Amino acid sequence: MRIVLDTNVLIDGFQDDYSTQAKLIDAVINGQITALVTPDIKLEYTKILRRLINDPEYKNRINKFLSQAKPVTPTPVQVTIDDPDDYKFLQAAAGGQADHLVTKDNHLLAVGEIGKTRILAPQESWTAYQEENDDEGSSDWQMFTKGLGIGLFIIASLIIPFRNLSAQAETSNTDLADKQNEIAELEKKIKELQSQNDTAQHEASLINAQVSRLQASLQKAQLELQNTQSDIAATKTEQANNEDSIESLQRQIEDTKSRLRYLVRELYARERQPLIKIFFTNLSMSQVLAERSAYHELQKNTSAVIKELKDKSEELEKRQSDLEQQAIDLVKLQQIQAAQQVDISTQKSEQENFLVSKKAEQANYQRLLADAKKAREEIEQDIFTIQSSGTKVEVKLNDAFAAASYASELTGVRAALILGVIKTESNLGQNVGSGQFPDNMLTSQHDAFLKITSDLGLDPYTAPISRGGGAMGPGQFMPNTWLWIEPRVASLMKKSKANPYELGDAIVATAIYLADRGGTDPNREREAVGRYISPNWQKFSWYIDRVLAVAAEYAKEGV
Repeated sequence: MRIVLDTNVLIDGFQDDYSTQAKLIDAVINGQITALVTPDIKLEYTKILRRLINDPEYKNRINKFLSQAKPVTPTPVQVTIDDPDDYKFLQAAAGGQADHLVTKDNHLLAVGEIGKTRILAPQESWTAYQEENDDEGSSDWQMFTKGLGIGLFIIASLIIPFRNLSAQAETSNTDLADKQNEIAELEKKIKELQSQNDTAQHEASLINAQVSRLQASLQKAQLELQNTQSDIAATKTEQANNEDSIESLQRQIEDTKSRLRYLVRELYARERQPLIKIFFTNLSMSQVLAERSAYHELQKNTSAVIKELKDKSEELEKRQSDLEQQAIDLVKLQQIQAAQQVDISTQKSEQENFLVSKKAEQANYQRLLADAKKAREEIEQDIFTIQSSGTKVEVKLNDAFAAASYASELTGVRAALILGVIKTESNLGQNVGSGQFPDNMLTSQHDAFLKITSDLGLDPYTAPISRGGGAMGPGQFMPNTWLWIEPRVASLMKKSKANPYELGDAIVATAIYLADRGGTDPNREREAVGRYISPNWQKFSWYIDRVLAVAAEYAKEGV
């Protein structure tokens, strides 16, 4: 049976072990029922349950439940309900072709059904599951016993003579006890065989479901790669169009400057002739007035040309700024493309290994995003690694948590989200610290970088930068951005000069940057993470998903 659970059902189920909701959760954990989730639903589950439940045993149970949940793609539905936030459950039910949507909300229960999905209260769903399970169990038993004809024949051969002999009072009590023990032993063996058969079928079902999940995950990753490639192509087209526009504007500005130079010379020549001289030189008053009118018209034309030059210069400045941002976007998109290609290769290998090995422990196999998996492994090792100055640097996990918590207190941004950004930037940054000035830095960033290195007493030609564009340090700040944000970091850190290469300074700077973009509001975290990369943040959904997945791992540790 396939179900979608409203969050209120999960909360009740994890708070009351004896409730119907708890039975549904246990059935999901044991693989008897399939729970369907979309990314939005899983995020809501995780956020709310982590806040409400602190008991380690219950947290382990939550993790088991979430690992068993099957991801589905939401499908739009045409239904009117009171709470728009609950549309995600209807969309998940439609996308996953769920049998039930289980909820306690009256406005959802009033809908009744959507497509093939019935919307039921927890008790109704559990009753329907039991009835369905009983029917399937009877059918399975009949098929199983049919395949065990010899065993049943032995039982029958023991039962029938026993009845006859009992009726005729010709069997001793000892013989009767022996026969009953033999029957009980055979029945026990039959039940064991049935149990083994059910387990094998269940594990096969789990393996098939996992293969489907792996295939869906791989297809999603391939689509994300295609989307990034499309964004790269679009950004290159925008760059080319902007470059053409800049060239055209520069030509127009030169033409306008030539016109302005001519008008200024004319004005200068006319202003050198006093009005009284013009009056006595000309033969009539009308000629004097015409000369004066021409002078005013010349002034008017000059003002218009100056305004035109100003407008064109402002447009040119905007185009050049857009071109610079597009260059930065292109670098980041190319980094993401490289990471996605590695991710797809990893997924293919994991899928092949899973199909070949079919080990028992892989029945519960759950693949995390690569960065989230790395974060979890590091948490278990009590370390936090970053790529800095071209080398891998390990710090104690508690030190990283403390730095992020301090930045969170200063800015209001979640500590886990700050670490998620730092970690993702570092893991994307196989280019971090591997570039060299000026070859690997955008020209527009040169002056800012030279000032930063001069202020810090660093040699610009040896100071580490990313190979893709020239970003600096764990937070991957571009030099122009660091110049703008550095005074605020220094003030909060109570330092004369902040350093983008120091982890503490980079963490505080990251928190400030996220806060400025709405990161203090849980509903705007996704946008804030995207804007950390670019104003064109909608292009970077893959990056945002990865940061949030990593942040979720740190949030599990109470950060």
